[in-house]
Amino acid sequence: MKQVLFVDDEPMILEGLKRLLRPVRDRWEMHFESDAARALTRIEQHRYDVVVSDMRMPNFTGVDVLRHAKEHCPEAVRIGLSGHADAQLALEAARVTHQFLAKPCDAAQLIGAVDRIVRLQNRLNNEDLRRQVAGLSSLPSLPSLYLRITREAAAPSGSLESVGDIIGQDLAMTAKVLQLVNSAYFGLRTHVASARQAATILGLDAIRAIVLTVELFESFDADAEADDLERLRLHSVATGAIARRIAEHLGLDRRTADQALLGGMLHDVGKLIEISRIQRAYRLVQGLVQKAGVPETEAEQQLLGCTHAELGAYLLTLWGFPTPVVEAVLHHHRPGESPDREASALTAVHIANALDAHATGRAAPDLDERYLRRLGLPVQIEAWRAALDTEPKKDLAETDHG
Repeated sequence: MKQVLFVDDEPMILEGLKRLLRPVRDRWEMHFESDAARALTRIEQHRYDVVVSDMRMPNFTGVDVLRHAKEHCPEAVRIGLSGHADAQLALEAARVTHQFLAKPCDAAQLIGAVDRIVRLQNRLNNEDLRRQVAGLSSLPSLPSLYLRITREAAAPSGSLESVGDIIGQDLAMTAKVLQLVNSAYFGLRTHVASARQAATILGLDAIRAIVLTVELFESFDADAEADDLERLRLHSVATGAIARRIAEHLGLDRRTADQALLGGMLHDVGKLIEISRIQRAYRLVQGLVQKAGVPETEAEQQLLGCTHAELGAYLLTLWGFPTPVVEAVLHHHRPGESPDREASALTAVHIANALDAHATGRAAPDLDERYLRRLGLPVQIEAWRAALDTEPKKDLAETDHG
């Protein structure tokens, strides 16, 4: 049974949560605390799977509570609740909070958020990996991109559009910025799907604060890792651009096309976790791939007990990304595992991943023929290239990645 701690200085709020969450009493053992100081002690003395805290409390804030949870229960899911659209508080909390939800909290939304995370947790049999992922507040970005953004954001004439375009070239920066701008704190009525749009909404000061204080990046000294990151960046941006074109070609709506772009950009985000948090295991996986010719996902399964797709999907679920994007990341190698009966963002990402790999001369992942036939779609790389009527790399060069 999952151990869930709720912290709020308003007893009436806690009583309301108790009533709303009665349907999950058989799955969650729930604990309620109205005193933040006592909550800190509880966190030190007990293991929790989920910690949900109000962000605005006297003496100790929700940031204090969730930071304490990150230190003492690093594998716990950390959720912040707030009734105020406070961008500055969101930035302070970004390092310790997986998701922000608005108050008054909708029970179905809260239950759904936790259940989605638990479902992905159950696919990750490696407890150490779950702890590593839950402990992440940011992902590594290339040092060269950090320098470009820092210079642009710090310049008196810094341009929102140019900052957004720079962010849009890196999947880690894109993921964190979109995590923030789509949180409940900003109170947006529409989902923001691009870094340029996010930069315009947040403003230059907020972008500077994110870049300089929330640690969206980590530097890498090893040349081999830097090379791997650069290849990963190029492939991710290309896959996102191609996925959007495929979604448009399939006649999918604008929202689905945006989700395809985002899913393509982030489909290999699990590899960033491997490179940044489990470098030795990452090198072992790459060695098995290169020396024994084992497919990468099989090598990961052998050595890690899961694949980069599952790692990435788990992180994005923790961060509250839309389900279609998570599904595209989770199933991009094996879309047949999804219940899809119609083309979706996953369809576009699966095809785009194979197209870019084929175009760049890398070992191209197989198209899932049974899945594509189920949807009534072509099953050959050449057919999709002809359908797009362009070379994938040319498409990448001409596409606005922001």
